[in-house]
Amino acid sequence: MNGDAGSSTVAEPRPARAPAVRRAGWGILDQALSSLTNFALAVVLAQRLDLFEFGATGIAFAVYLIAVNASRALTTEPLTVRYSGSSRAAWRPAAASALGSSLVIGLAAGAVCVAVGVGLSGIVGLALVALGLTLPGLLVQDAWRFAFFAAGLPRSAFANDLAWAILLVPSLLAAQAMGEPGPWPYILAWGISGTGAALVGLAQARLVPAPFRFRAWLDEHRDIAPRYLVEFVVLSGAAQIRLVLVAAIADLSLVGALRGGQVLLGALHPLTYGLQLTLVPDAVRAARQSVATLRRRTIALAAALALISVGFGIALYLLPDEIGRALLGQTWDDARPTIPGQTLVMASAAVSLGALVGLRALAAAGRSMRARILASAIGIIGAVVGAMTRDPALCAAWIGVAVALGAVVWWREYIVALRLAPTAGETATDGERLRQP
Repeated sequence: MNGDAGSSTVAEPRPARAPAVRRAGWGILDQALSSLTNFALAVVLAQRLDLFEFGATGIAFAVYLIAVNASRALTTEPLTVRYSGSSRAAWRPAAASALGSSLVIGLAAGAVCVAVGVGLSGIVGLALVALGLTLPGLLVQDAWRFAFFAAGLPRSAFANDLAWAILLVPSLLAAQAMGEPGPWPYILAWGISGTGAALVGLAQARLVPAPFRFRAWLDEHRDIAPRYLVEFVVLSGAAQIRLVLVAAIADLSLVGALRGGQVLLGALHPLTYGLQLTLVPDAVRAARQSVATLRRRTIALAAALALISVGFGIALYLLPDEIGRALLGQTWDDARPTIPGQTLVMASAAVSLGALVGLRALAAAGRSMRARILASAIGIIGAVVGAMTRDPALCAAWIGVAVALGAVVWWREYIVALRLAPTAGETATDGERLRQP
């Protein structure tokens, strides 16, 4: 069943229902709310748990991030690419299939978490069991966000995340009242409140996930979903490899200096990620108008985000030392010289994002996968060369140069994809496949 019985004004997607700028604003607000909720949860956990217990929560949330990103690659990325701005008749069964597939992935990953947690026992084991029991609901809640953005309903996505934040408060109070040792009551409370928000999504859209369509969904999108999954694996793996290599070649103090600059520049992440939630659906709509429209919008996006990154980096570099030390403590003295290089990293990543959005809109999964692999390899080489200098500023600069070269790779693949793209009249709509090599 896809839940077509009944209707809701909230659940009926309409192309261009809200202006692109307004949708982008809702995307930023949604991501800001999500980031704020996660920050508040981290503060609560840090205050109530010792260092070892807090580390156990880090393991559980790392497992969650792996599961949620794998789920996005296989379910909501194809939904966004193929059904953004589609008619209600096309979007509803597609959303039901994507949500159902997220549920299946959550059940499978949750079962593994529970099994591993039972085998480990102890604090880490209990944390994994708590996560595993609620992982299906957590992945469905995340899928609702993307489904609503694909439908041009960003306010519904924001409302769903707001529901999670509201439900989290009594859940955490109940966890605290239990008085049980370890982080598992808090992880369980977080997961239960997220599951509650997933149920709210059902009421918002009057749409029921269709888990039995999982195999059909993967078969329908076999040309892009596996490649998106490879992208996720490469992206995550490259980040860890860079960190390990820098620590091995130089030392942890260099890693700490780089991390300090990343923390400050990370304030831009809610902006860029929040925009990405809406930019891909809007780019899909633009591609259906014309390739020229898509090209103009992605160029404007890359330029705007790059300028914002540069401006923010300059502002950070010019911060008085008193403010810098208030934010980072003594780490500021080592982190400040890395800011120019890391600003280049952020600006280059913003330029790459423009090409990534365009490649998603064209469903050119093969080209985006190739760009991801090549750019990640260049990034690792840059980190190695930078670490050999053993100088924080030079290391950050080398990494920045590498990411800039990676941006060239992304745009080369995107330009080729634009040349191969169908004309506006030939572009598929309502979920018909756009195939590119």
